[in-house]
Amino acid sequence: MTRAPRPTRRRWWPWGCAVLALASAAVIGGGVVWRAQRWQAELQQVRFLDHPEKISAGSAALTVTGYVVATVGSDVDFFALAHADGAHPKVVATLCDSDTDLGAWTDPLPLDVRAGARRYSYAVLVPIRGESTAWPRVKFDLSTGGEDICLRFRATALAPQTWVRSRRVVVPVGSALREQLASYARRGGELQIELDPSCVPLLCQPDFRPGDLQH
Repeated sequence: MTRAPRPTRRRWWPWGCAVLALASAAVIGGGVVWRAQRWQAELQQVRFLDHPEKISAGSAALTVTGYVVATVGSDVDFFALAHADGAHPKVVATLCDSDTDLGAWTDPLPLDVRAGARRYSYAVLVPIRGESTAWPRVKFDLSTGGEDICLRFRATALAPQTWVRSRRVVVPVGSALREQLASYARRGGELQIELDPSCVPLLCQPDFRPGDLQH
């Protein structure tokens, strides 16, 4: 007696599963790449605030001292981009080499910068020293280190794909800027960030609109 040959489809079943798995991985990978690139951010300027300065952005107003302010330009409206995912835009600042979290103000602040070549501009506030907010906790001091700052943007909705961070925007901490930071540190300069007294939490959101109160 001879055995009947096994159906051909069983031979192709593992290959079919592998092809489907690879196709799914390619789709997911493509989605990650697309989400990382869609922010289209680039550095416009960087400066250090060694004295109290009020930064107004939308309905938000902050008085800041002892922070590096990086202005990022883009052809994309970060808030519209994040709102499409039911979220708000957030920024993460780290040291470029060690990836130490710098505890930056998490909201990119929309600025009206007419001189820039980009349609939209956002201010990112980074303290010059402190302790990282991410685990493990690491103390940092931009005035004594030798690393540049890396910024990445993302949305913060519940869907996993919305947490994909943008490509990094490098903020060079050159010798002149680092000397400013060191001079401020030698004087015992403080770090301070305060909301404008006229603000309440909702009204100080950078993307607040009066119509939001109706919802």
